[in-house]
Amino acid sequence: MDNIENGMPKPVVAAARDYTVDAIARAILVLKVFPSRFATLELHEIAEKTKQNKSTAFRVAETLVQGGVLERVGRAGYRLQIDMTPTKRYTIGWTAASAVRPFAVAITEGLVAAASELGINLVTLDNALDPATSLQNADKLVQMKVDLAIGADFHSAMIAQLSAKYASAQIPFITINLPHPGAFYFGIDNYRAGRTGGRYLARWVAAHWSELPNQIFLVGIDSAGPYLNTRLQGVYDGIIEVLPELRTANCGHIDSQAKSDKTFDLLRRRIRVGNLRRVLVGCVDDSSAIAALQAFRDFGMEDRCAIAGQWGSPEVRDELRKESTGLVCSVAYFPETYGKGLVRLATDILNRQRIPPAIFIQHQIITQQNVNKVYPNDGWLKSPERWKSAQAGEELQRHGAGGRPYGP
Repeated sequence: MDNIENGMPKPVVAAARDYTVDAIARAILVLKVFPSRFATLELHEIAEKTKQNKSTAFRVAETLVQGGVLERVGRAGYRLQIDMTPTKRYTIGWTAASAVRPFAVAITEGLVAAASELGINLVTLDNALDPATSLQNADKLVQMKVDLAIGADFHSAMIAQLSAKYASAQIPFITINLPHPGAFYFGIDNYRAGRTGGRYLARWVAAHWSELPNQIFLVGIDSAGPYLNTRLQGVYDGIIEVLPELRTANCGHIDSQAKSDKTFDLLRRRIRVGNLRRVLVGCVDDSSAIAALQAFRDFGMEDRCAIAGQWGSPEVRDELRKESTGLVCSVAYFPETYGKGLVRLATDILNRQRIPPAIFIQHQIITQQNVNKVYPNDGWLKSPERWKSAQAGEELQRHGAGGRPYGP
């Protein structure tokens, strides 16, 4: 008999019991294919990675959405609503171009908030617009063995050295403003942003002036190299696209050296010696735009100029709210929103996600007509009453400084 062995009955062994709940097992498979809190997967990717058919994957994913564990992104995308990433606490280094320039300050504030929310250690250093300091700060971050570095610089001459330092230390590197070899780029598409400003500038001229300008000035930062100054090429091309007859106008280049007082002095000299009837000024940034405006005001010639800035700074937004101004537009980049996007990008890089080499953020023209719509909270943010209650602080956190959201 089968149950007799060596004359003795075989011991009866109970069959192992399977307590697995198939539906829960399928849900766990779905959750485990998301490599990070910020990764977005399409339905077909989930199905392929879990080896489930598309219909089953869809039902599981939708159940997890209803349970608040996943969220829908777009038509067929999903993203985690809970953090299932490893508990490693990342350290990210941020080297700001300057701790006092408003653009860098806005990025720093956003990075600090986003890093704090996700439990990331953030090391902030100031490059002080100095190439030697930038290289020293890179050495500091390498010595600290940060997991990833983020940098913003205006000096193209040393970008190869910076990239080499991080590459040798195997530290991923994200750059803002200027692309660096081997680094990820996060920021504005400079040429397209410039062209947006140039088009509006020309349309404004066509609508407000009866005669065409006889002079165009383009104010750049030559030390940043050709890439940043493609904003100016974009400005010029946008002007010519709308008013092709301006090809014959004089076009002069001014190097601001990233200093407002330099822009102010150089433009004053041009105004003093030039036969300027009507003038268009396209600037690489808003600091130059404000300095240019002041130069024309000093000569009582504000009504003869039309100036376009870049990035939509608070100072420019205040100027655009005036009843009459020679500064007619700026292209807003919303640096106050960079923090979350940069931390999301950094996390995906560290979690070995597929990342495109360049992530361009949204830009939008701001003018007298739409500045209050794009930045509706500017006046409220400056009000003393804002600081009188905790409720006001909570409102700020919920609504931000205005401007539309964007994301890579």
